[in-house]
Amino acid sequence: MQDTSLSLLDRLRASPNDADWTRLVEAYSPLLRTWVVRADAKRQAFVWPVMRCGSR
Repeated sequence: MQDTSLSLLDRLRASPNDADWTRLVEAYSPLLRTWVVRADAKRQAFVWPVMRCGSR
């Protein structure tokens, strides 16, 4: 992942435009996707055993 430039963050705060939002989304989508997949895996690792115990 590339570093987010301070000037991009300043532009997004002051007067955001579509190009700046696109740049931010393109930069952070891979990271966010990884976090979501990990969170889902952790949730499934917890929920499935609980569901199996509850169905007995």
